[in-house]
Amino acid sequence: MSEILFIPNDTVYRKLVNFLKSNYTLLVFLKILNPGRRVEISNIKKGFSASSREETLLDIGCGDGYWTRYFGRNVAKAVGLEPYKDDLEKAQKYATSNSEFLEGTAEDIPFQDETFDKIISVCVFEHLYNDVEAFKEFVRVLKSEGTLLATVDSLNSPYVSQKHREWHMKACYCKQLYSIDSICEKLYKAGFKNVQANYIMGSRVSIFWEILMEKIGVFAFFLLPFFWPSIMLLERKYKKSGYKIFVKAVK
Repeated sequence: MSEILFIPNDTVYRKLVNFLKSNYTLLVFLKILNPGRRVEISNIKKGFSASSREETLLDIGCGDGYWTRYFGRNVAKAVGLEPYKDDLEKAQKYATSNSEFLEGTAEDIPFQDETFDKIISVCVFEHLYNDVEAFKEFVRVLKSEGTLLATVDSLNSPYVSQKHREWHMKACYCKQLYSIDSICEKLYKAGFKNVQANYIMGSRVSIFWEILMEKIGVFAFFLLPFFWPSIMLLERKYKKSGYKIFVKAVK
């Protein structure tokens, strides 16, 4: 499967990611404290209700499986799909009674038609080789009226320079970035019948946090006492532009 991985395993970026993920306690701590990630997760969480308890969930690009297990508490069965073996092994190590983790890609999902009630994904689509094919796969494996809940990188903001966009795509191994129009168009063409997308992490403070995280990594967390309350307050409403997009699509 290595020939279809967009982020090579021998890069400094991937080695750094793997190093951080080798300390599971630190990893969970950083996930919980990251205000940007909390904004993403809070939006995805809105797509769950009491009726979700009987549903099946697929997490695309699940990584170490933390968010799969997190949302798995709200459904009957949660499955994480991950192409990177290091991440997959970590996910499988901490699998719960209602979660399962498999090797695979978004473009070739190893499940039969109409298997899942929900698909979630946290900032994965921008890394896909063929997002159009992946979106068609989502439609195929979702049940009728099934829902896709996802966040994607956008960097569509007057507070983000073209130079930084280019740096971000190279440093974070992004294949594409999205605008609301582009993500909606692709999802409609794939077969979704109802698509709603909104910009998140759009305030100047929120965007500065995202850029800071990319530039200095975990050292940005020393500034959390300032950023956390500011971002949580400023991101209560959707923006006209933003660093990321939250999208909900119904089959």
